[in-house]
Amino acid sequence: MTLDELTNINPVALQIVERMPEYVKNSSKVIFFQQNMFIVEKGEPANSIYIFCEGEVEVINNFENGRFYVLKKNTPESSHYDEIPDFFGSIAILGGRETYASSVLARSHCTTIRVSRTDFSKWFHEDFSFAVHISKLIAKQHCDSAELYGNTRVYPIKFLMVKYLMESYRQSKESELFILKDKRRELAGLFCSTERTINRTVKFLQNNGFIQIFRGKIAVSPDNYKKMLEKFDTLLE
Repeated sequence: MTLDELTNINPVALQIVERMPEYVKNSSKVIFFQQNMFIVEKGEPANSIYIFCEGEVEVINNFENGRFYVLKKNTPESSHYDEIPDFFGSIAILGGRETYASSVLARSHCTTIRVSRTDFSKWFHEDFSFAVHISKLIAKQHCDSAELYGNTRVYPIKFLMVKYLMESYRQSKESELFILKDKRRELAGLFCSTERTINRTVKFLQNNGFIQIFRGKIAVSPDNYKKMLEKFDTLLE
């Protein structure tokens, strides 16, 4: 697929391609990633950035001992900021690193635009308006990461999990039973914890009527959600 073909069907791509210099347009390529493929991988050479146009991803910091932390989950809508989409790999390149500092994993079919390191750097230095937009995007991402890191160090896991379940329930707009897609391992990464701790927390929430277990998945009914609202503050104790 060409850039022109993508911009005809994808408004996120259209918005960013319209402001690309010609040399960036001429060398960029549309790249698709299937579910569970890495878009960028920690430790790999940071030779390109990937403009996020469609799909769902997780930004992960993984370690040699097998532990990993989910820094954020993104869609183009949730990561879109100040008129531009997310640029995977931009922090490593602008920070002068030779390798990516974290991984981006496709959680669904994803559409991206690949721009070379050289072209991205040139574009950033030549286009003041673009540089301001990218700087604001990176600043927001760091603020969000700092808040998440702080929350996981200050608040109990049961409080953070209920907060996450309430937000997910509201976003789903389910009128009956909302079923969380996240696996226990993914929740451990999201809350910088372990599967064992997550399993204990799930058991506590189930026993106290905050959630149900439906075919092995965490589920929230309207009654469960009502109880979360009523008892939310007590989870800080």
